[in-house]
Amino acid sequence: MEMMEAPVSASQGAMRSLPRKLESLLSGPNQGLRPEEKKKLRFLQADLQGLIDSYLFEPSEVESPASTASFWMKDVRDLSYDIDDFIYELGHVAVSGARIGAAQIQKVPGVKISRFPDKLKRRQWISDEISGFRTRVKEAIQRHKTYLGGCRWRPSSSSSQHSAPSPCGRAAIRLVGMDSPVEQLCGWLANDGQPEHKVASIVGTSGVGKTTLARQVYHKLGGQFECRAFVQASPKQDMKMLLTSILSQVRRHHLPDSFDVHKLLFEIEAHLQDKTYIIVIDNLQASSTWDIINHALPKENCCSRILTTTEVDAIAQTCCADTSKYIFKKESLSEDESRELFLGTVFGHEAGCPQVLKEVSNEIIKRSGGLPLAIIILASLLVGQPASSIEHWNHIKNSLSSDSSTNTSLEGIKQVLNLGYEYLPHYLKACMLYLCMYEEDCIIWKDDLVKQWIAEGFIHAMDGNGGKEVARSYFDELVNRGMIQPMDINCNDEILSFSVHTMVLHFIRYKSVEENFSIALDHSQTTIRLADKVRRLALHFGNVEHATPPMPASMRLSQVRSLAFSGLLKCMPSFVEFRFIQVLILKLWADPDNRSDNFIGSDDLSGNITEPDDLSDNLTEHDDLSLNLSEISELFRLRYFHLDACHMSVELPTQMKRLKDLVACEIDANVTAVPSDIVDLPGLFFLSIPSEARLPTGIGRMTSLCTLGIIDLSNNSTENIMCLGELTNLQDLRLTCSTLQADNLEKNLECLGLIIRKLSNLKCVTLVPVVSSHVKTQDDASSSRMTISWDGFTTVSLSPALLQRLELSRRCFILSSLPEWTKDLTNLGILKMAVSKVSSEDVVILKGLPSLTALSLFVWTAPTRRIIFDNEGFLVLKYFKFVCVAPCLSFLDGAMPKVHNLKLGFNANRMEQYSLVAAGFEHLIGLKKISIKIGGAGADECDRRSAQLVLTDAISKHPNTSIISVQWVNSKFCGEQDVNAGESSSYQQDTVFIGMELVAGAMVSLISKLGKLLTEEYNLRKSVKKNVEFLRRELEIMHTVLIKVDEVPREQLDSQVKIWADEVRELSYNMEDVIDKCLVRVDNIQSHDNANGLERLMKRMIVVFKKGKNHHRIANAITEITEQFHELAARPERNKVDGITPNPT
Repeated sequence: MEMMEAPVSASQGAMRSLPRKLESLLSGPNQGLRPEEKKKLRFLQADLQGLIDSYLFEPSEVESPASTASFWMKDVRDLSYDIDDFIYELGHVAVSGARIGAAQIQKVPGVKISRFPDKLKRRQWISDEISGFRTRVKEAIQRHKTYLGGCRWRPSSSSSQHSAPSPCGRAAIRLVGMDSPVEQLCGWLANDGQPEHKVASIVGTSGVGKTTLARQVYHKLGGQFECRAFVQASPKQDMKMLLTSILSQVRRHHLPDSFDVHKLLFEIEAHLQDKTYIIVIDNLQASSTWDIINHALPKENCCSRILTTTEVDAIAQTCCADTSKYIFKKESLSEDESRELFLGTVFGHEAGCPQVLKEVSNEIIKRSGGLPLAIIILASLLVGQPASSIEHWNHIKNSLSSDSSTNTSLEGIKQVLNLGYEYLPHYLKACMLYLCMYEEDCIIWKDDLVKQWIAEGFIHAMDGNGGKEVARSYFDELVNRGMIQPMDINCNDEILSFSVHTMVLHFIRYKSVEENFSIALDHSQTTIRLADKVRRLALHFGNVEHATPPMPASMRLSQVRSLAFSGLLKCMPSFVEFRFIQVLILKLWADPDNRSDNFIGSDDLSGNITEPDDLSDNLTEHDDLSLNLSEISELFRLRYFHLDACHMSVELPTQMKRLKDLVACEIDANVTAVPSDIVDLPGLFFLSIPSEARLPTGIGRMTSLCTLGIIDLSNNSTENIMCLGELTNLQDLRLTCSTLQADNLEKNLECLGLIIRKLSNLKCVTLVPVVSSHVKTQDDASSSRMTISWDGFTTVSLSPALLQRLELSRRCFILSSLPEWTKDLTNLGILKMAVSKVSSEDVVILKGLPSLTALSLFVWTAPTRRIIFDNEGFLVLKYFKFVCVAPCLSFLDGAMPKVHNLKLGFNANRMEQYSLVAAGFEHLIGLKKISIKIGGAGADECDRRSAQLVLTDAISKHPNTSIISVQWVNSKFCGEQDVNAGESSSYQQDTVFIGMELVAGAMVSLISKLGKLLTEEYNLRKSVKKNVEFLRRELEIMHTVLIKVDEVPREQLDSQVKIWADEVRELSYNMEDVIDKCLVRVDNIQSHDNANGLERLMKRMIVVFKKGKNHHRIANAITEITEQFHELAARPERNKVDGITPNPT
């Protein structure tokens, strides 16, 4: 990038950056300006510099007359944007010879933008524009002299005071008055093992802490359930988005098959049918929203819990079936609790308050109204202020109403928020106001936001990462000030995503309109007053059809610098109208076909949720929907482009090299080709493409790249993978592997080790399953069962000095042992790795990593002796996850002193071999949370209770652990197959190796389960039983064929045979999933012999109905997989196996 420019600010706009931009234009090559034009621009530059040096100020610095100062600054800000657009257009004219947008004007009816004049008119245009700008600058200076010459200024500390950001990006969250409410709600909602459905509700005024309380309960109980989700409702609820959020959380790493509301409801019901779950619905504001969601949630068979928060008592009553038994009324904090929160935030502890400040601090506390949101914001304004700054404390006190009724009202909160905004450092105000571009109650990813700040010009690019580290420090400050609420926090305590409190967002939107910073509109806003020049525009239409923005004819779209659009494809505005756009964010929904339902604002959902007539169309429902984005190549000023368009085929422009200013390009859609000339963009820092899209030739020329993903190692040429080693500025590399059958995969893996060694600036390497295209997620669980193991990676010396994060998902990469080069990663903070075995030498290597704060270790086979962790090493480790066949680890006194989160996974049948009582949990002095998953849950209830007692005995020795969750899962961990298939003796039977592929998939387990399905217990129909018998016979034959395939060296196999074998393996896994659901559906229907009379009759009728319904589903599922199997078995590739000769060795 060029020399550092002054950042864009909320109050001053681009004014401070203009002199430098004019200098670059005048001194740059090919500016095409005549001498008299340069002279006039020099005069303009001098005028601007004079205004900046002698008159420019921050409005928050003026105490009186504040309104006049704000009005004057608004004119100056608009002037700065107009001059900025002029400078850019002048530079573009010099290069291209035509004004922006001139070539496209005739394509768009109704858009009136004058064509670029000929040479004479061009000269007149430049002269007129410069003269007009100089006149406006002089008028601004004169108004300042007339009206602001005698203004009174605030104390300097008032506008510049700010708190230091936390080093890890997470605010020190103080929870006051939460212990008792959390305990009560957890007592209501804990998973007690009984198949009971419970709904609880938290009710209270806005800002009282309902969301924080709900999050604490969710955090404490979430691990007890198989599925969980935390979603936020909004006043203008888009049911499609809300249901999609629920489904994406309860069924992680799997995109919805359809975005139709009815089908989303059915998918949620089908997925949760036989699972334990907890769902939190925050900020519920309409009974109709609850009615719709409630229909989709199963209420029988398994333990299920729902927690809602709302401000309305009637809604809480509706959720809880008109009973107050499980309604918790959240009250404001008492004065003592308010004092503890306020003084603890300001001074670290209540006793730290100096005597001279006690009186004024008590008054501020009283005026906060006992609302945690207000208390935290007020406290953040006073952090670090010395006792001598009592004037500042008094100013804060006097800015708050002394009327106690006002303090707890919306007006009182608005006072606090306005105070918090006025005291923000000027560089944070634009960053905060930009949050209004997002939809209400949505989850915002930190990495997306900081890149948008960079593209907007809010950040000084002082680091080699395009300003990303500076932007992250700004983000940390907003967290510390209580303006945003952390949501997803990774194992290293770093905030990944956040939300904005409804009241805070409403204030931000109000302030943004007031300062003409940005405007956010939805489909229902038809009377809002808009400025004629809107600089940033957000259109949130959701799935509303025929939505159009309420834009007056006077509003000039050509002035828009940022556009965020969320809605149906057909409602998206044309890009051509936005001539100077810098940030373009598109979240597109597929247009519904023949839709008769619209859930926006509707409270009618008559009838029950019914299964769609044909689910087979789900996966191809929108396959024919395509989007042509060729127009974006004309947006010459574009700096940030983000596209979220699932289920759409997107055609990118064939040429992008004219987008010279593009900093970030992120595409989440069906894209197969990336424009070849994207490699010529000189300033592209962040590139994210779908894993199925291949890298363009010449990727090595993109030396400015800092972040690159998601690159499929099996779908790209070895030449392109090697070119990644030329990206010397690369800091974040995200990889995946979609198939084991690629001929160049082994070569690409060898290249991977070589390129990582070359990339000296690399800080993060992740390898995730192909289905996890959204790499923001924390969990490595996936539906993908593909695993590769390769010894070459352990022998290549990586040792990039700056590497801080290495995550190799166990779902796609298993190393034979811990690589020796791991000991050289002295800056490594997060390590996630799967190994076939672990030794005491490996533990010594891990101990020696001085910066390791999060360790996730997946061990395929259990060692012969326990893995001992003593008091050496792991001094800063906070998160430890250990998954193995057996609980073969032991902690000695002083081990891992700072670990507060421990996660374990092992199989039930190994608990006797390695006693948990001897694991030494009590020696982990910092432990706060322990989560355990136990595989092979086929044990009977007696065995489970016995195991539960052992666990309780082992964990009870620890004095401080506040969160304990134990979850039983049907599958087994690591080197053991499913309980129905017996145990395997070595990990090689379940791992797929490069050069030694076992493509049998789930055959052994599947054959056993099909046999179980044929027993009398399941009483299948004759036609279904016939299909099951056919499948079982054919699978036994095919299993033999696949074993034969495995005996042949890979290079000797016909390519079609390899593809066929891979498809058989994948089909076996899909079939196993279907059969598992069939078995569970029938097993979970229990009789009620202990009931009497009418109750017994009714319950038996329900059982009969459920059995009939489930048998119908089983029949459909078996028929479907039988048809798929027929097709695969008939393929000619199967016959080629007979000609294969096994390797004699």
